[in-house]
Formats: sequence, C-alpha cells, structure tokens
Amino acid sequence: MLTPYMPQNEIAMMDAIIALKRPARVLEFGAGGSTVRWSGSSGVVRWVAIEHDMEWYRKVSGWTPPGVHLRMASSESAQSYIEPVLGYGGRFDLIFVDGLHRVECIKASPQFLAPHGVVILHDASRTEYAEAWDVYPHRAMLTKGNGCRNGLMLMWGDG
Repeated sequence: MLTPYMPQNEIAMMDAIIALKRPARVLEFGAGGSTVRWSGSSGVVRWVAIEHDMEWYRKVSGWTPPGVHLRMASSESAQSYIEPVLGYGGRFDLIFVDGLHRVECIKASPQFLAPHGVVILHDASRTEYAEAWDVYPHRAMLTKGNGCRNGLMLMWGDG
C-alpha cells in the first residue's frame, strides 16, 4: 500500500486537519500516498488529484477509491498542472500542494478555494517556495522542516 512520503508528525498533522476540517471537496497537486490515505476520509465527496508522471499515476490509481478523479498533467509548465482543474467547477475546501510548480499552483489557488477553505503546502521550508508564502493574508507553519524538505504550512484568506 502507498503511504504519504512525509514524516510521522506531518502525517499526524494532516490526519488532524482532515478530521477537523472534514473537507467535502479536495484538490491535490501531486498525487501519491496522501491521495491513497486521505481521499477515502469521512466527508470527502470529491478528491481531484493532478499528477505528471504516468508510471506514478498508474500506481496511485490502482490504490485509490472510486471517488478520486486522478488527472494527468505535463511536467513542462505550471499551466498544464492548473488546466485540468478548470473543468471541475465549484470550489475546494482543501487544496494540498505537493507536486511540481508549487509556487504557481499556490498563486492560482485562490480561484479554486472555497470561502473558509485552506491551502496546505508540503515541503514549505524550502526557500524556493518563499514567493508563495504571501499569497494568502494568513499562514501558519504547522510542522518544522529542515530547509530542504518537509514542513507543512497552512494558508487561508479572510473567508
């Protein structure tokens, strides 16, 4: 079985967020163990995951429940990562950013985020993502990273 590629404290934090927020609609940039673990959570009605690696896409799709909408994107551009989301209509209660083009995905995310929705950035301690840290007026570092990986940042608007 696929499991999230993150330390146990981050898995526990994500478990808590999913349990407390109970998101009905989730958008995930970068499919994987997180898709498998949390897409079947109570209250989740639609889970849309965007992935660029065909081999990984096939592996993940073999482990996901029927309600998951796994979509392929090209690794070439951020736009190819964002485009598959445009056809879904509505807004998402939770957006989890853990794939390619993270800064661009976060910059595009306000158009997809529901009022009172939240965005979670994985590997948030990486300085190359600093440009995305100020997209939303509120943010909190939930877990500490080591500068090159890990760390969960929660971001949200005024709702």
